[in-house]
Amino acid sequence: MSRTKMICTTFTNEEYATIEKATNMTDRNLAGLVRWATIKHLREIALLPYPDESEEEQGDE
Repeated sequence: MSRTKMICTTFTNEEYATIEKATNMTDRNLAGLVRWATIKHLREIALLPYPDESEEEQGDE
């Protein structure tokens, strides 16, 4: 699967601290967590399709 580099984002200090806290609670780094949350949200509001189960297993390796 090809990927495009993520755009630069700006967060408030409170938002950044919350995201940083969430990274400490998961096995993801800061950029990975923001990417995962963005894709999850876009799928929930039906702007992105859910992947096939076979693609999902390979997607975050």
